[in-house]
Formats: sequence, C-alpha cells, structure tokens
Amino acid sequence: MKPALYLLAILAICFSSPELGWCQIVRGRSAPEQALLRKLTGDCYLSQGKISRSIEEYKKALLLNSHSTATYFNLAIAYYAQRNLEGATSALEELLKINEQDVEAWYNLACLNLYQQDTEKAKLHFEKAKLCCDCNSKFVPLIMQGLEFLNELKNSGHQDLILLLLQKGLPPLASS
Repeated sequence: MKPALYLLAILAICFSSPELGWCQIVRGRSAPEQALLRKLTGDCYLSQGKISRSIEEYKKALLLNSHSTATYFNLAIAYYAQRNLEGATSALEELLKINEQDVEAWYNLACLNLYQQDTEKAKLHFEKAKLCCDCNSKFVPLIMQGLEFLNELKNSGHQDLILLLLQKGLPPLASS
C-alpha cells in the first residue's frame, strides 16, 4: 500500500475507533513505523479528548523511538490537558535534549515555568527561545510578551503571580 493511502487508512481507523484493527496494522512493521503508528493513535485519542489513552500511546511510541520530538511535544500537550504541569515540563525537557534549537519547546517550557511560579527558569527559557528565533518567527512577539511580563512582574512587586497571569492571559503551549 502506498504511504499516503496507508496513512489515510490509519487515520480512518483512528477517528472511528483507535482500538479497531491495531494488531493488523502493526504486525510486521519496523520499530520506527510502529512508533509513528502509536504517535498517530495518541494524536487520535488526544483529538477525541481521551487524554489518558493518548498519554499511554505516546509513551509506547517513545519506547519504540525515543528521538521523536513531535511525540514529546504532543505528550506535553496531553499532560497539560490533564493539568499535569510537571509531566508537560518533563516532556518538553526531554524534547530539548534532542533538539535544543526548538523555539516552540523553549517558549512553552517558559510558560509552564510561569504557571509553576518559577520566574527565574521562565526568564532563562524565554531568553533561550529568543536565541533560537529567526526574525520572521511568529514566536518573536510571544517571547517578547513573556519577557515584558516578567519585567512588569519584577517592577510592580506583584506577590500573586497566578492572579497576574490570569489578568494578562499569557497562553502556555502555543504551537506552530
């Protein structure tokens, strides 16, 4: 089967029910192919709001291919959807071990640090994101907003970071 048709068949199965036909799909596939299928299944579960199942699939995919930045990123999104900030942070840190030039991961890690009230790490990660950005990146204004927010926080003497975050609406886990 051609790759495009193969992918369409997988997506059709996933969107109807990811459990159907899984054994027939993965049988005889290489580890990287199985990892991709697990990631796609996790994506399907995530889109259906089945967060715990998506996390299981992403973890299985990473056991088969521990160098997939896309899988780590989607795992971070799933953890964030569960409000598991530590899990999301950990997934992004693993992604950055593979690709330390990923501006999206640095930005989102900075936002997660803010939500965990770690302003020092947030500033460091916004700065690292800024170093990875090219001039045309859509992340430049977001990063600048984050850095301005930290300066405002420092200058205003706000004690309640979460209240200020809610007032400013700084969004975590932006994606390209």
